[in-house]
Amino acid sequence: MKKWRICLYIGVLMMYATTFTADAASRQIVPESVVDIAKENTYPNPTQDLPHLEPSKFAKQLLNSANVKIENPELIRLLNESSVSSTPFAIGYRATIYLGQWPLHYQSLETSTNWEYQKVNTNFLDNRGGNAPQKLYYKQETQKHVRGGLTAPIPNEEAVQKMMLNAAMKKTNLPLAFNTVVGVGTKKDRPYAVP
Repeated sequence: MKKWRICLYIGVLMMYATTFTADAASRQIVPESVVDIAKENTYPNPTQDLPHLEPSKFAKQLLNSANVKIENPELIRLLNESSVSSTPFAIGYRATIYLGQWPLHYQSLETSTNWEYQKVNTNFLDNRGGNAPQKLYYKQETQKHVRGGLTAPIPNEEAVQKMMLNAAMKKTNLPLAFNTVVGVGTKKDRPYAVP
């Protein structure tokens, strides 16, 4: 499978970023400018629960007999529901089953976090002529949809995205998604001083 690059607007991470632990060599630091607003978000974003299916005994035999690694959860689900049996009067059996074209696995040579962001809101406070610093608080003025995706169109895009998210979440321990919503009225009680 060719190496596909993804373009995720990491503004999504601003909403869901949490600190994490990993190997000392692969530990990444979440910047101080990243603020978690998941609890305050007025739009209920569902958690991205991607399937982690355990292959059945028959599916394991099929997967072990393949020449390539197969990690696609949809294909494993189909294999789990498959069975082959012989008739009582036949000697042996032969079967050819076509399940369609599937991306089999995703392999990433490098995973790094891009802390660039997409603008989702502007809060304004004019303190010109003021005698003392004023405090500005974050409040989401409009509902904002943040979307990311693959940079090139490919067949079976949804299956590839699921495998990419699984691989990236394992490596970074960050909650990732290709799209999310910041609801109108979302507030954060972290003050910013405006001189």
